[in-house]
Amino acid sequence: MRWIHVLMAVFLALATATGARAAGRDSTSAPRLRVDPRLLLEARTVWTVIAGKHNPVWPGWDASDTPILIYQPGVQDVLIHHPHPPAGFVRYRGRTLFGAVPIHVHDGATIIDWDGQNTAREIGGVHTLVLADSPSNLRQKLRGWMGDPRPVETRLADLSLERDLAPDVYGEMAMIAHEAFHVFQARSAPGKGADERDVRLYPCLSVDNNVAVALEGEALAECMRAADARAARAAAVRWLAIRRERRAHLPARAVAYEDANEFSEGLAKYVELALLRSLEGRRASDSLYLYQGFHGFHAATEYRERLLTGLLGNMRGEVNVNNDRYGSSPVRGRLYFSGMAIAALLDRFSPGWKSRVFADSVTLTGLAEQALGASPAELAAGLAATRADTGYAGLVAAKTRLAADGRRDTDSLLATVTEAPATLLTFDYSALKTTKTALSFTPYGVRAVDTLRTIYTLVPISARAASQKNGFEQSLPIATLEDRGAQRFTFPLQRRLSDEETRTLVRAAQDSLAAGRGFSADLPGARVFARRANVEASGRTITVRCLPDP
Repeated sequence: MRWIHVLMAVFLALATATGARAAGRDSTSAPRLRVDPRLLLEARTVWTVIAGKHNPVWPGWDASDTPILIYQPGVQDVLIHHPHPPAGFVRYRGRTLFGAVPIHVHDGATIIDWDGQNTAREIGGVHTLVLADSPSNLRQKLRGWMGDPRPVETRLADLSLERDLAPDVYGEMAMIAHEAFHVFQARSAPGKGADERDVRLYPCLSVDNNVAVALEGEALAECMRAADARAARAAAVRWLAIRRERRAHLPARAVAYEDANEFSEGLAKYVELALLRSLEGRRASDSLYLYQGFHGFHAATEYRERLLTGLLGNMRGEVNVNNDRYGSSPVRGRLYFSGMAIAALLDRFSPGWKSRVFADSVTLTGLAEQALGASPAELAAGLAATRADTGYAGLVAAKTRLAADGRRDTDSLLATVTEAPATLLTFDYSALKTTKTALSFTPYGVRAVDTLRTIYTLVPISARAASQKNGFEQSLPIATLEDRGAQRFTFPLQRRLSDEETRTLVRAAQDSLAAGRGFSADLPGARVFARRANVEASGRTITVRCLPDP
């Protein structure tokens, strides 16, 4: 029978070789997931709550048909449950936590190439939840930490291994629900979000406004923590009195900006709170316990307490958002928390509010006013109690110092643009006789110099004036000054061009424009282009002055 053993050995050898060749083909041709599997596990966990007809977080919201994009910039896009992935995506057929739900991947250049963009956007014509991969989110944090001007050891001492560097499973699941809700909002109330350009007009350093916002935060936190309805209502009425008085002195567009962001970001923040409440009674997957810092869903109460702490810190201006205490970052950041707290207030005093909030003219503040039905005497008493508080004078002093420091810091920031040693580029569109400009920026990186001048920071800026053929695109973040009175943008390039480089640029631009080909130039840190223009150099400034069609 030895020949049988010989044949079996030959057969096994052939099978092993064939399997190895097949495995080799699979390893080179079959796509593999290159994103953090923790995000897939967290998304699947969140989906067990919000993906169904009986969603306990928000009645009527079924996230089961919401596609998910997880991306690692320049490495891989992973699309989950997208009905028609863009060209270049291939089907992933490996094991996943999403069962039969189709997953497609694309390696190389990604749809989004900037770090940390956890958001909702259209992909292939479909509103999609977008999650940045874990290393991308960490790199975005690193960008902020490296921008902190304090000594390295001081910055390191402030970094908590658990809070800042270890995985935050609760926070990541809350963020996934937050961004998924944005998809639902876009479908249910398209166009109700904020016009982010209005943040340019917001009085970020107003002493009276910042004092009142801090007092609102204290009243909202007290309302959320109150054990009985009477104490909760007293705190809520005090909040409403402060808000009505504060908003009476705000520009209408600033009030509209607050309302719109409390609707969009505040409600999404509230969804984080509601998700964690829903998870608390559930059994967690054993796999989640493999991640540092996860202690079961009963521990989600710790994250809820963090939200309350965040409410107070953001409303009081004690949270350093993007290393900017003086611009739009603190303003926009606090609207997440004020909207969350007002929604929680409505849960208590107007349980059916969710069926009305998507209507165009409805605001969270308006719903709260109706729910509380506070009399003028109650509102006056609440306002008087606030002003008599022993902490009031200290807040006024702190916000007065903030305003003075902010003015000096803004002057310094302006100097980094206008007095930079590098070559300055000025894009002037005043001759086009238009106020229509399309501007790509982040509302977290906006600093008002005055009513007509604004500085944009944090991300690469791009602009178009009157046409897609007139504008500029930055390839990396460069502080940029917009002057709406003079109708121009100014920013420093990444270095100073030599005289020969400048002459060559101007000569090439003149030749191209004279031949009717328009103007386009790739410069250190930006590309600038125009359909018709004069391109001039004076000292260290290059000016592209757009011209109207003849």
